Amino acid sequence: MTSGGKQTRPQAARKGALATQPGRHQSLLLGLLLGLGLLAALIWNHPYPSVAKSVAKSVAKMDTAVATAAAVPKTTARADLARIRFPVSELSRLSPDQLAGMAPDMRRVVERGELRIAILGRENPPFFSLAADGGLQGIDVDIGRELAEALGVAAVFDRSAQTFNEVVQLVETRQADIALSKLSVSMNRAKRVRFSRPYVQMRRGLLVHRLQLARLTGSNNPIDTIKAFQGKLGAIQGTQYALIFAKKMFPKAEVVTFPDWEATITALKKGEILGAFRDELEVKKVLLKQPDASLIVQSVAFTDTQDLLAAVLHWEDTHLLSAVNQFLDYDQVRFSVDEVIRTYPQAFESEKQEKAP
Repeated sequence: MTSGGKQTRPQAARKGALATQPGRHQSLLLGLLLGLGLLAALIWNHPYPSVAKSVAKSVAKMDTAVATAAAVPKTTARADLARIRFPVSELSRLSPDQLAGMAPDMRRVVERGELRIAILGRENPPFFSLAADGGLQGIDVDIGRELAEALGVAAVFDRSAQTFNEVVQLVETRQADIALSKLSVSMNRAKRVRFSRPYVQMRRGLLVHRLQLARLTGSNNPIDTIKAFQGKLGAIQGTQYALIFAKKMFPKAEVVTFPDWEATITALKKGEILGAFRDELEVKKVLLKQPDASLIVQSVAFTDTQDLLAAVLHWEDTHLLSAVNQFLDYDQVRFSVDEVIRTYPQAFESEKQEKAP
């Protein structure tokens, strides 16, 4: 288990808004300084000199503190304000009686002093991956870290799961409090766990082999041809795309599963399958990271579908779920595909750029 992460887009957006009013804050600080100066001048003539000098020294210290705060770079001041929004020290001062009055699911997290977060043990940027310093980074890591901060506890990431279903099982078996791991909302999972409000909204997508598609479609609509396709369609084994979505959208197709997305794309380029089925973000990522791939494959986004990503919690943890939803609403965490690409551009850089010195 490891801990780490960085700030999310909503926090950065709010902090940027604060930076647009520097003149207003400077005026307030100047007025406060002038007021304190006048107060010191009046007190200096107080009939009790020792008291006057003592108070004047205190005022001088306050002047210095205010002046120092005014000189602090705006980014530092905004970071402090962001932490104040979630007073993490409050929960640590709760008495035993106050803890006893908490809902069992919330009390478990607070008494333990950590929020256990399940994340897939494989890399999947921009949602979760290892940073250059060995720590974790990505959307799910950011949300988990800031959620734990809001609850006043430490964020602890469990990456023992090797499949998405194993991630969900960590929550089901109480080995984790919450799963943040690019998990799609589905009725199959909803039978066993609870979902938070979605924090990413996407559509389902498909990478198709250009030559094979041209042979099949002719002058017909390619979308209609794909949906009625009876050949081989690739998906990652154990995912909702392989187990549920593909069978519903392409009932006549033969679903071929692969251990990972790279193997799926390799089979597609070789012409062993007609299409690689996943969310539109991963489909776009292939073409952004491998521009030359567009000569062989093309992307298709199904506008009549959606793939919602949400946090997973135990079905009994209703109070913790309420807190998670409140956090997501407060931080306005709701990414579209384009927002994900803009916020985490390093995950979509061309492989040629990554290898350049």
